[in-house]
Amino acid sequence: MKKRFMILVTAAVAAAMSFALTACSQNEVSEEDGDSLPETENGINAEIREMNITELDPPFYDIKDRDGVSVNGAFLCYASENTAVFAETRYDESEYSIPNDQNKFWWTSSIYVMDIGSGEAVSYTVNRPNDVDCAVPYKDGILYVADVLNDEETDSVSYDWQLLYNDGEKEEIVDSNLNYGGGPKPFLTLLNGTPVYVVSGSDSAGAVVSLMKLTESGPEIIQLFGEYWTSAENNKSDGKHIVMQLYNNSRDDGTGIITAYDENGVVFEYYNQCFSAIGINGDYVLATNAAQSDTEKNTVTAIPIVKNKEEFTIETEHPMWHYARVTDGLTAMYSDSSLYIMDMENRFVQPCQTPEGFGGAKYLMPMSDGRFVFNEGNGYFIMNPQ
Repeated sequence: MKKRFMILVTAAVAAAMSFALTACSQNEVSEEDGDSLPETENGINAEIREMNITELDPPFYDIKDRDGVSVNGAFLCYASENTAVFAETRYDESEYSIPNDQNKFWWTSSIYVMDIGSGEAVSYTVNRPNDVDCAVPYKDGILYVADVLNDEETDSVSYDWQLLYNDGEKEEIVDSNLNYGGGPKPFLTLLNGTPVYVVSGSDSAGAVVSLMKLTESGPEIIQLFGEYWTSAENNKSDGKHIVMQLYNNSRDDGTGIITAYDENGVVFEYYNQCFSAIGINGDYVLATNAAQSDTEKNTVTAIPIVKNKEEFTIETEHPMWHYARVTDGLTAMYSDSSLYIMDMENRFVQPCQTPEGFGGAKYLMPMSDGRFVFNEGNGYFIMNPQ
């Protein structure tokens, strides 16, 4: 079922969520210093970068039980310049619900495709109990990955996955785990408008990672990686490329491949080293090495995926766990409850202004137009660097 909603945002709320910092901006520093760059120490610029921050409200209402406790929540699956895709999660203890590690019970009831400017949203009813955290707009509807409870298992709970297309009237199974022997849910994204997804599973020869794309004729294989495995948190995208961290099943030292693709094929491969976290922005794969002892340093290495760029490494006080493309020259990074901007051209990291009481982001998500979304607690915010 497809429904249309309108979210009204008052001028007072919008004004309340927009912040300005009194500290001088990078441009002002350049003027005062005769167009020189801000001083840095160990790659860190001491100036705080100005931000405009706006709250992104989910396109549905908070539902509370008789004790005033919220029984639904919002998960942001996708964001672009004009569109946000939210999954509405309900909490209950019905026989169809699946317990998570907090012993709560959850299931996705609806997915909303929201116009960020107007607040108008189209909702799509999810027709079977599952948990949805990957969903993208596609054609006249949505494409999403769903957990499906395997009813044949009696001794333990197991999960299958399905890639589904929902046009508001019906759901169609586009792909499923049956071809890949099970495994974690795929990572799904859009690369220049083409749905691309990463499947980690197994076949008769053992572990295999399949990089897939969806075309008019159905799923197509872009690349297969035998003897490797991966998971959703090891796959990242900036909307132009997808970067995967693949682990070698035959080795016990945690090494493998870092590889980047667009919708047409491979653009970069980096062998025999894996990192604590990865990201991608324009011409670079970004990789965190988190210090394992007091004598080691946390570093971010920018590894070029084009021939005319150079690799460089910056030391950071804390390890960087999440990356989001701002522009091809700027990358947002999150660490230790703080946000930073990395200047790719001038090779320094700059702390960012954040809302008062900011407690840390769960993830960052690029929006393709120089803005990005971060999640803090139960709220979502659009950040626009100045």
